[in-house]
Amino acid sequence: MKPIFGGVIAFLIAVAIVAGPASANEEYVASADYKGNAAYLAVNPDGSFSGPDDLQLISESGLSGSGKSYGNGIGDFDGDGDLDYIMAVGSSGGHVYIFPKTEPGNNFDLPIRVASFSEGAVPADMTVADFNDDDNADLAVSYENFLDIYTGNGDGTFELAYSYDLPMMNKNSPLDNGDFNHDGNQDLIVGNYGNDPASLAVLYGNGKGDFTYSDNDIYTRSGLMERKAILGISTRSFSLNNLHGDFHAHICARSLT
Repeated sequence: MKPIFGGVIAFLIAVAIVAGPASANEEYVASADYKGNAAYLAVNPDGSFSGPDDLQLISESGLSGSGKSYGNGIGDFDGDGDLDYIMAVGSSGGHVYIFPKTEPGNNFDLPIRVASFSEGAVPADMTVADFNDDDNADLAVSYENFLDIYTGNGDGTFELAYSYDLPMMNKNSPLDNGDFNHDGNQDLIVGNYGNDPASLAVLYGNGKGDFTYSDNDIYTRSGLMERKAILGISTRSFSLNNLHGDFHAHICARSLT
């Protein structure tokens, strides 16, 4: 799940928050900077935050400062009712790690590698949702020109289900999910980073973990300007929110100019 929290942290690249019934209704925010350093912020009952503190075991894991990090997320990946932390890191190659949560608070186990990419491929972003309607948390990861879908088994392991080559993108960053066509299935939206003109592509999910798109689902900067989304040369980040209270997902885009 992607941000419903908006904050300012130096060199902040990714923020993830989940508010749910797991861990005795625990809510927390996890953030990661571009060097792989991760922080934990507790959400207090009054809506304020405590922290940030270094995510437990992030230093001991050897991942902190080990490479680039552009994606993270929170979800119950191992089916024990706790909200685990997941992050993608890489420099010459990319990997995805889960930090299993052991108890409420800043308490995590050492990370488990659950996915790897080819040498030279660095993950750009990720998003967590149930893409195949089996009640397990799945994972979508963007890197280079590719978008990979990993379906979760509910025990902390994943299977690479689909991989898409998106030639219209130079680097797929950012990535998010939402039900854009109101069919009950989670869809994906990806943006480019480094291309002119800027563009966004929508991939529609079928509820089985597979996604489809066409040229009509790719929106360039001029088209987006007509939709009142202000973009510059490269789409660097965005978030999805119900801005109008109409139960539709709206895109808030940020760009580098």
